[in-house]
Amino acid sequence: MTTSLISIEGPSLSYSNGDPLKTEFEVAAKKNAVSPNPTDETTFLFHRSFEHPLKLMERSDGHMITMGDGHQILDACGGAAVACIGQGNEEVIAAAVAQMRKITYAHPLSYTTTAAEGLAKSFLGGNPWDFQKMFIVGSGSEANDVAIKLARHYFVEKGEPERVNFVARAQAFHGNTIGSLSLSSHVARRRPYLPIILGDRVSHVSPAYAYQYMAPGETEAGFVARLASELEGEFLRLGPHTVVAFVAETVVGATSGCVTAPAGYFIAVKAVCDKYGILLILDEIMCGAGRTGTKFAFEQENVIPDIVTLGKGLGGGYAPIAAIIAHKRVCDGFRGGSSKAFNHGQTYQAHPLSCAIATSVQTIIQRDNLIDRCAHLGKLLGAMLKEQFADCEYVGDIRGRGLFWALEFVQSRHTKKPFSASVGFSSKMQMESFRRGVSLYPGSGSVDGEFGDHLMFAPAYTSSEEEILHIVQTARDAYDQVVSQLNLPTKSCALVQQYDDGSSSNLRPLKRYITTHDVNGKAIFYDENFEDIIPIVPPGNIERAGLHVHYHTQGFPVDLSGGKDLKHYFESPQNIPLVNKGGSICRIVDLGPGQRSPMHRTISLDYGVVLAGEIDLVLENWDGPTKRLNVGDVSIQRGTIHGWINPSKDQWSRMLYVLLPSEKLKINDTDLDVELDGLVLPE
Repeated sequence: MTTSLISIEGPSLSYSNGDPLKTEFEVAAKKNAVSPNPTDETTFLFHRSFEHPLKLMERSDGHMITMGDGHQILDACGGAAVACIGQGNEEVIAAAVAQMRKITYAHPLSYTTTAAEGLAKSFLGGNPWDFQKMFIVGSGSEANDVAIKLARHYFVEKGEPERVNFVARAQAFHGNTIGSLSLSSHVARRRPYLPIILGDRVSHVSPAYAYQYMAPGETEAGFVARLASELEGEFLRLGPHTVVAFVAETVVGATSGCVTAPAGYFIAVKAVCDKYGILLILDEIMCGAGRTGTKFAFEQENVIPDIVTLGKGLGGGYAPIAAIIAHKRVCDGFRGGSSKAFNHGQTYQAHPLSCAIATSVQTIIQRDNLIDRCAHLGKLLGAMLKEQFADCEYVGDIRGRGLFWALEFVQSRHTKKPFSASVGFSSKMQMESFRRGVSLYPGSGSVDGEFGDHLMFAPAYTSSEEEILHIVQTARDAYDQVVSQLNLPTKSCALVQQYDDGSSSNLRPLKRYITTHDVNGKAIFYDENFEDIIPIVPPGNIERAGLHVHYHTQGFPVDLSGGKDLKHYFESPQNIPLVNKGGSICRIVDLGPGQRSPMHRTISLDYGVVLAGEIDLVLENWDGPTKRLNVGDVSIQRGTIHGWINPSKDQWSRMLYVLLPSEKLKINDTDLDVELDGLVLPE
């Protein structure tokens, strides 16, 4: 009989196969063994979702995660921008063990510890911004809750108890406790708790989210001025003397994905706050502690807030810890106040183990110049994301700072319209990246809390350049796979022109349109400003302002590489080379008197890149001489030519022609014959 060995945490147990387990200890060990793939039926842990079980993480080392099934994953998002120096650092582990041998717990109302004092001093000592005090808690949500109370109590101490209101921003997330969730405007996370959050004390203004919220034609400076004016208007609506603070993420985190404010925004809103004596609280739970390439994210905004909250990168994931940092003016409010005390305390406040661990993490970051390294790697990450995704039709924005970047996915980069929530684009991106061995952070509801997709990148400050390149390439491979899965066209389609139905002597361009496809492959017309959408299903008729127009087009791809967009084709058609290496079939429409029916004609071409010049028009069943056409006045677009031709003074005196590529085309995996009509005709 063979003997097997069971390994569990604790002593190894041996028993003979088929024999009953001999001791209660052995029975308990077997009963409590954890499945490599926990489900609702096998886990006693209250997970976030009862429907979608979590994957079991077995161990971690540096930037790599080993799953319960042995699969290895490169952590490219630090969990949630947490693991800033990687995992398993022996120096941090040694600091934790040393602290546990010294003090494991100190009641915060009775004692302080060298671990807590040391962390505060190492982080704030000699800082140039006049921050004086650090209040240490266990999570970012707690930190923002404490910031709410600290700001309110500050005004109580100053004799201004009428200040009870807070103003935050739409598309922001500040935590999941009732207080911090009240500041947040994350629609999905707030929805179940709307009846019990502090809705009557918190209002929201527009986000500094230029990509989706800046008006067409609006300048960045104009956008900033509008947002500052809106904030002041909200203060005035509430009564400035009733407002405690304006709260904002310096760089927006998971809700919209690494959104940096337009230049001058924080200077403008700080001026509005100062005008009415209102505090500015900056939430740097996700973007602070070096993540954006400076110790504090606000350093790059040229403002000094009154209160800052920190979290994830403070302890690097080695222990639960977050902090609230108060400026001298806030501390002075308590020093000169009625009670000279902040009426708040928590059992695990400034826990010595967490403080010792965070001190070790911050020591490593400072000693090894990891914030500078974060800034350097961040430039590489941003450059590579732009290189890999600049020509992707469904990537609308590439944004970030330091090692904190995101891609925003849209149905059309020209309209910026997000995908419907049912598509789940960002979730599919996360799954495809994970399947390829890289963990990234997906987000949905980016635009308004319901619609929008983004994918975040937040690798460790200790990452190698090779890892950065691998992360970006994996994301691009995942993108191509998701686009293929969703059967999305990879490029927008042909440019066409609409003509009115006046007489031949008054035939003129009425409007130019772009055809593209939505997520379901349905053709859409956009005008040259990417507005005024007219859905179509070619071929057919459309009616616009009483004008009946018959169109024959299903379009063909235009080149969107190198950062060009479709507007480029309208604005500078002469700069776009038209390449054709052989003959093409086109449809010539005779618009002369009495000649309104389409007739097939053949154009014979022999050129590489044509911007101007002459071409030969050979007419079918034509006994006369070859007609030579001057195309100097023709508007040239890739794959098409639109223009007037005047080969002679005979019946062909006025014709509109469209050149189609000689090779076969594919749209949505459908072969299109080169004889496909590609022009817009009066009916």
